[in-house]
Amino acid sequence: MPDDAVPRPDSGFSDTVDVRVLAFKTGRMLPVRRADAESARPADWTITWTLEQ
Repeated sequence: MPDDAVPRPDSGFSDTVDVRVLAFKTGRMLPVRRADAESARPADWTITWTLEQ
């Protein structure tokens, strides 16, 4: 599902992000992939949140 975002000047960012949840462990872990929705753009990040006591 695309999410609108504000680009940085001269970054070549398309203004649209494709966000996907890669996995989910209740109360433990959530990895999310964010990539420029334009396939020709190089922006692609995976962020993982891991909860620990």
